[in-house]
Amino acid sequence: MSGLDGSATGGGAEGPTLRSLRSLAGHGLVRNFAALVSAEAVARVASIVSVALIARIVGPVVMGSFALAQGLAAFANMFGDGGISILAQRKIAARPEQASAVATIATVAQVGLGSVTLVIFVVLAAILPIPDATTRLLLVLLPVLLAQAFSLVYVLQGLERMNDVAAVKVVTQVTSAAFGLVGVSVTGDILWAAIAAPVGIVAGDLVCAAILWRRYRLRPSPFRLPAMTEMAREGRPFLGITLLTQVLLQLDVIVLGFLSQPAEVGFYAAAYRLILFVLTLSGLLSQAAFAQLVRRYAEHMSMFQRLLRMLIRLAAHFTLPVTALFLVEAPSIVRAVFGAEFAASSDIMRVLALWIPLGFYNNVVAGGMVAAGFQRAYLAIVAVAAVLSVTLLVVLVPQFGGLGAAAAVVGREVVLLMAFSFVSLRYLKTATIAIFAGQILWFVVPLGCLLALNAVLPNLSLFVSLGVTLLSVVVIEWSGGWRLYRELLGGSDTMG
Repeated sequence: MSGLDGSATGGGAEGPTLRSLRSLAGHGLVRNFAALVSAEAVARVASIVSVALIARIVGPVVMGSFALAQGLAAFANMFGDGGISILAQRKIAARPEQASAVATIATVAQVGLGSVTLVIFVVLAAILPIPDATTRLLLVLLPVLLAQAFSLVYVLQGLERMNDVAAVKVVTQVTSAAFGLVGVSVTGDILWAAIAAPVGIVAGDLVCAAILWRRYRLRPSPFRLPAMTEMAREGRPFLGITLLTQVLLQLDVIVLGFLSQPAEVGFYAAAYRLILFVLTLSGLLSQAAFAQLVRRYAEHMSMFQRLLRMLIRLAAHFTLPVTALFLVEAPSIVRAVFGAEFAASSDIMRVLALWIPLGFYNNVVAGGMVAAGFQRAYLAIVAVAAVLSVTLLVVLVPQFGGLGAAAAVVGREVVLLMAFSFVSLRYLKTATIAIFAGQILWFVVPLGCLLALNAVLPNLSLFVSLGVTLLSVVVIEWSGGWRLYRELLGGSDTMG
């Protein structure tokens, strides 16, 4: 029997052949998407519940130190990966029969990069003016570099085995969340939350390796040193993309950590995590339609534009009512999730709530740009936004703390919106910003209803406000004849 590298694997039940793996490519997209959404929901809920309960135990000061350590560890992990995971996934997707060879070379290269990066960041932790509490947590988080180096989930992604990817994701996140929550609950020490990160990744690594070993007969392959160095070199462009992404997602916490007190970082991190939980769905929306966008742009421009317009309206219909709810009910949301000790997170959450519609819009339009082949324009825009983000953070954080960091994030997203809208109009021939602005009722009506409700009946349950928000959305959709949903159902193939 043949493994993924074409080598003999011995007896046992026959696993998927190379031909069958090729025939599976592109099939079952709806099932794949459903699996990823389900896994993301389980992982995110586990993460939010764990973080919320841990925050109630340790308080904002300790959570601030932990958030800064996580941000620094995320940058370390990015350099340890070196962009090799994305590169390896692309290589495996193109030639599944080389999965074993690619995975072997990638793993050795990442272990080398991870080891070097680990040493560098340990030295930096010793010489940089980082608070002792943060340094302690960072040193515990850094072994994630080596745990991540042995992760083979990109092989499953390259083979489009998304059900298996979902299983690994759930095991990783649930193990980490449960381990950290139990450890902190018993000891009261946030150190256990840091230990939980590599523990969760190792658990996911073991499950992933078992799946690849038993189901797909993946075995290590011989390799040469030049092949490893070549892969590290080829991964540099992907490292650049990852670096820009991390600057946009993590730098606000890091700058805030160096320029503010730990408590301020804790207040900001609490609000940030909840907003980011909602924004995660924008990536899933883009992933669901990406293949269709690529195909339609190549075959029929008008069909591409139709799908892009529909995605913009869908993003607006979801995000604008949610934004209204966060703006009005931020204090209640913070109190319900993190407790009264995090009350200072409320104003930060109100500012960050504006990121929700802006972020969704930008992700959808950016997905359309990349699908149409305008990657260079996309990277140029994101690079400018990263520079602007750094500038705004350095200027605003010393004066306004967490509110300044939130304002910098929103300012960056506004610039991205203007740039993406210009590119969309010029190259994609679609006035995406006009379409998005045309959905303003989905913001005004829920906002008005919530403000009126709070004026007449203050201190109502958060669930009542949530119900009013949903009811207002139903009324708007009903008055419009459920146009968007009829379009979605009528063209459900557009979602994969």
